[in-house]
Amino acid sequence: MSNLVKILSKSKYFNIIVIHCYRGWSDIKKISEENFTTYFLSPDDYYNNIDLISNICKIHNPDFIQMQDAELIMKIWYKISNLIKTKLIYNIHFISADFSNDYNESSKKYNLRLKLEKHALNIADWILVLTPEDKNKILSFWINANKISVVPVVIYEKERKNLFKSKRGKNLLFLWNLFFKPNED
Repeated sequence: MSNLVKILSKSKYFNIIVIHCYRGWSDIKKISEENFTTYFLSPDDYYNNIDLISNICKIHNPDFIQMQDAELIMKIWYKISNLIKTKLIYNIHFISADFSNDYNESSKKYNLRLKLEKHALNIADWILVLTPEDKNKILSFWINANKISVVPVVIYEKERKNLFKSKRGKNLLFLWNLFFKPNED
């Protein structure tokens, strides 16, 4: 489970809502016992049912929506941002175009992934990366340095108060996987 979600959910500063892509390997009972609201969606609904996700967002009216997938951002962000006033946090774990390049995908596919990723980076209000190297890579795409923050995998208790600031409130909706079985190894 995400350390960030767990820590922020224990805070009096945030109301955490998670839309989780349930693929069968997450422990629903354990997640349901956590101190945040979770919607478990099938992969088909998670990636294709824009209306369902939009309705969840409308119900909770989050101040921030944190996403980690450029393709999903491009697919649903415009609809959500037209329904509610919110800010997009792009929590990028790696440059997927670089990852695809490592697997010798065609240059056409690489360029398409890179274009998609750059567009998602441009529309994000805030970008979270794991390392200074990731930040430098994103800066090479001409992204404003002021909207990029390096947030290591571990978030400590004293740091959580200053992570997300909003004049309106403190609702934070995560649209991501809480646990990714292929990373277990």
